[in-house]
Amino acid sequence: MIHDSENTREGGMMPDYAFDTYNDEGGAKNLIDFRAIGDALARRKWSALTAVVIVLAAVASIFLFSDKRFDAVALVGLEREPERIINTPGDGSSNVLIDMPSVDTEVTILLSPEVVRRSVETHKLNEDAAFVNAATNGEKSAPISVGEATDRILTKLSAQRQGASYVIEVIYSSSDPEVAARVANDIVEAYINRQVISAESVRTGDISVLEGRLEGLRNDVIEAESAVARYKAANSLVTIGGDGTAVQDEIGNLNMQLAQARAQLAVAQGQAQANSNDAGTMVSSSDLIRNLRLQAAQLSAESAKLAERYGPNHPERVRVETQLASIKADLKRETSRMQQGIRDDVSIASNRVAALESALNRAEGRLVSGSNASVRLNELERVAQSARDLYQVFLERYRSELATSGTEKSQAYVIAKAAAPQLPSSPNPIVFALIALLGTVAAGGATTFFLELREKGVMVRDDAERHFGIPVIAAIPNLATVKDMPFKGGQTFDIANYVVNNDGSVFNEAFRSIRTAMRVGQPKQLAKIVVITSTSSGEGKTTCSICLARTTAMAGIKTLLIDADTRRTATSRTMSLGREIGLLDVLDGSATLDDALLLDESTGMYLLPQKVRGIPNLDALQSTRMEELLERLRARFDFIVIDTAPVLPVAETKALAAMADVTLLVVRWRQTKVRNVQMTIQQLRRADATLLGTLLTQVNLKATAMLRKDEMYYEPYYQPPAQ
Repeated sequence: MIHDSENTREGGMMPDYAFDTYNDEGGAKNLIDFRAIGDALARRKWSALTAVVIVLAAVASIFLFSDKRFDAVALVGLEREPERIINTPGDGSSNVLIDMPSVDTEVTILLSPEVVRRSVETHKLNEDAAFVNAATNGEKSAPISVGEATDRILTKLSAQRQGASYVIEVIYSSSDPEVAARVANDIVEAYINRQVISAESVRTGDISVLEGRLEGLRNDVIEAESAVARYKAANSLVTIGGDGTAVQDEIGNLNMQLAQARAQLAVAQGQAQANSNDAGTMVSSSDLIRNLRLQAAQLSAESAKLAERYGPNHPERVRVETQLASIKADLKRETSRMQQGIRDDVSIASNRVAALESALNRAEGRLVSGSNASVRLNELERVAQSARDLYQVFLERYRSELATSGTEKSQAYVIAKAAAPQLPSSPNPIVFALIALLGTVAAGGATTFFLELREKGVMVRDDAERHFGIPVIAAIPNLATVKDMPFKGGQTFDIANYVVNNDGSVFNEAFRSIRTAMRVGQPKQLAKIVVITSTSSGEGKTTCSICLARTTAMAGIKTLLIDADTRRTATSRTMSLGREIGLLDVLDGSATLDDALLLDESTGMYLLPQKVRGIPNLDALQSTRMEELLERLRARFDFIVIDTAPVLPVAETKALAAMADVTLLVVRWRQTKVRNVQMTIQQLRRADATLLGTLLTQVNLKATAMLRKDEMYYEPYYQPPAQ
């Protein structure tokens, strides 16, 4: 071999990046490479924009052609403790409280087919043309059945409790806002009426049961009193003279008085119960209390007005509040006095009943002691009294039920009636805007991701350096995308002539950057012998070899281009040479070096071609004679470019790469597969070749968004000056 890689590096001839492995430091530090994402979106902006437009058009079409729905909302409140016009004693239902599960139950009842059917039948919605047209989406205008109308309402009716409150939202959706409001209100009305009807039905049933029970109890009372009369007659208790008759008379009088006393006690207790609070009948009927309440109300209104204008210590406000406090104190004292008087009446009546009961018990005791027969009589009378008491209880309950019949109220009440909505609830523009936003982001991202996933090559320097671990020495543009100097033709020879005729072009500048990277022509030139190779054919290595050699020779540097592709002889064919003497003849000694060398008169470049005919010796390039020839050429030329066959299909390329000072690997922009380039780099490194870097070829300068900014600098700078 003609060089030692380690010694070359230690001697300071090669830059560190020729040996370093490039890592994706950004990817190591950040899980998401936002710069890469931005570059991808910039590269695929038109495709992503097309997907975005399609999604927007689809969402807009759905929004515009969707049926508009209007939601009318009515609010229904539930009384936590039912209010009754008349509180009947013993009616436990008056103390029932509405709890949270009960509210959920009421929601279910409100959505029941029974309530909806009642609403349809009451308001004849099935015959309403506007409702039928809205409910059937214009399919029908003739009346429909009650069942069909009920089913259609149920599909568009919803109800829910507002948070943890006792308020229920009733929502009906329709294509007609007026119909939506009317149906929602009709449903609420039917629900409230159902509660009233249900309460009336329960009360009617209770009254019917009480009537039947009273009839039986009435017979029991008659039977018990008849038994007492028969017993008296049988035992002559009604004709007993002397003390017995007097005791019986006394007992009779006491019973009469006790009955009257009990009646008075019941009246007093009723008055006490009715006037247990400030709203009692007797309290409210007092002229003095009415006057005091009127004065308190007037002073409260005056105090409220003064509070809006003055502070709490203003004399006028203090005066009014003092008068108000005095009036309230008088009102409280008068109310307490009247209530105490009522309670005193109850106490007096209760004491009188107790006294009469005591006297009655003593008289009955004397009667029992005077006659053994009275024991049985007392028992019969107690049975009769029990029957009368039980009959009286049921009679009072029956009368109460009759009195309260027709006063039933619903526990539900309307908080707010549904009004015709002005704006449709569906389609919801905010929801569709959110869908459009998410859809466009997803479509643009998916399109970009899919296209990037299908990308088989590299597009920018950072991608190449991250994937391959070696630097990109230059990005060589596709001449068809260069604007500064027109290019006509498409063959390699045409491109080779382009560098001669357009020295100031951006295309030529790419090859100057290669020479700059290797310091060609400078005192500390990094390498004299450069192998230019590729992964496979069609990458542009022959074009790069010819153009690099020609531009270097045009710079006044003695340059040699060697065609080392023994199979295709691409360089020799491109230069239109049909020589019978070539590199292999020099290696086998059948020709001298001077006989084989050719001079490119247009640039001053020398060429060591291949013989275009004959069977090549495929092992010659891997021999020591090739190493010796390169040593001779090193002393004779300042810069040597070797155009080789591709690495993957041809073996001798790796040997030539090891003999050269450095190797440049040609990678076609967006075409060469990353995996193939990585395999090529691995094989070259195993062959002990020094990889200086890669050359990105046929880069599209028009797609400036696909390049990093350093490639974008070429075009504006190398625009020809205005004439």
